[in-house]
Amino acid sequence: MQRVALIDYGSGNLRSAEKALVRAAEGRAEIVVTHDPDVVAVADRVVLPGVGAFAACMSALEARAGVIEAMTEAVRGRGAPFLGICVGMQLMASRGHEFGVTEGWRESTAISFVKLVLHPLAVWSLAYLLRLPPLETRAVVLLASLPVGANVYLMAREFNSLPGPVAASLVLSCAAAAVTTPLVLVMMTG
Repeated sequence: MQRVALIDYGSGNLRSAEKALVRAAEGRAEIVVTHDPDVVAVADRVVLPGVGAFAACMSALEARAGVIEAMTEAVRGRGAPFLGICVGMQLMASRGHEFGVTEGWRESTAISFVKLVLHPLAVWSLAYLLRLPPLETRAVVLLASLPVGANVYLMAREFNSLPGPVAASLVLSCAAAAVTTPLVLVMMTG
């Protein structure tokens, strides 16, 4: 019978993960809740659950002597399948950015201002210069007044360029768009 090591490092959803694994295994695997490096190192499969902030979970995992090394041996060394649940998957990254970027509000405000104010004005100016009909002008200006899109966030993450400020600008521009988009609509119809 295969043995699944469910890593216990004091983070969140351990009991729920255990119940789900027991049910999914249907008696074909033994689910062992453990923080014993010797058990983890020889496990057939490794599951790392987690709930909370990256830094707190990583500190708790590091506090379990030898567990990270045992997981590395099982997964990288022997090729044991690995399942990270929530923060458990994030912990496999080389570093975490959660709560680490605090200086981003100035950039976030600037990104949001450009997207919600300057972008619609630029699009309106271009539509005016191109002499677009009124309906098309309203449509393109309204589209330009929408909040920052997820594509900007994905690009920032991919190229590691201002990921914190861009993520914050998503939130900020969505909140501000609740005011600016109707305002653009009123200005365009009046």
